Amino acid sequence: MNESLAGEFERVSRDLPDELVVQALRIMEAARGGAVEQVVLARALRQMREGVGYLPEEALVRTASESEDRAVFLTLLSAGVMDEFVEGMDELAKARVEGLAYRRELLEKAGGALGVSDVAELLGLSRDAVDKRRKGGRLIAVVLGRHGMHYPAFQFTENGLLEGLERALKALEPEDGWVALQFFLEEEELLGGKTSAEALESGEVEEVAKVAEVYGEQVGR
Repeated sequence: MNESLAGEFERVSRDLPDELVVQALRIMEAARGGAVEQVVLARALRQMREGVGYLPEEALVRTASESEDRAVFLTLLSAGVMDEFVEGMDELAKARVEGLAYRRELLEKAGGALGVSDVAELLGLSRDAVDKRRKGGRLIAVVLGRHGMHYPAFQFTENGLLEGLERALKALEPEDGWVALQFFLEEEELLGGKTSAEALESGEVEEVAKVAEVYGEQVGR
């Protein structure tokens, strides 16, 4: 940072919250990297600033109370579902932003997601056994960036696995965990407006399996 900018930062930082100053200094430290890193950082910061501008006061308060920083980041990205924010974006970029928002909504509906160690403890299995079940299509898992595979919480109960889940998954044969998550958490007319997860909780295993088979054919498994 040149002396002029350093002086300006020192002046304005006196009136900023300590946490904001600390994060600003970390950003400036990161910006000392290569040219590509600097371009990515500058463009990301500009877009984040615009995202904040599109959030109403109520959404800002809710976002500030998120327990994890990455949740704040995803909330700002999900502001992209707002017409003003996505206006001018090409269709591919718009779809990517809206896709991120939708996936986050699905995970919220699922009650969050568990790591493999938590699932192993819950089911009384080894980590390898959990992984084997996932690969065999007996558990739903989704990839959460660099954090790897995580297991949506809705599929577990105090007694283990949600009754009928494996039967439904066998009929569904989803291409990935996100497809399965959508199937189980979206309201289904054939189940009287309930989600497949809710129907399983009510003991409607065969009904859900039949709907899963139809759904699997529709999505081209």
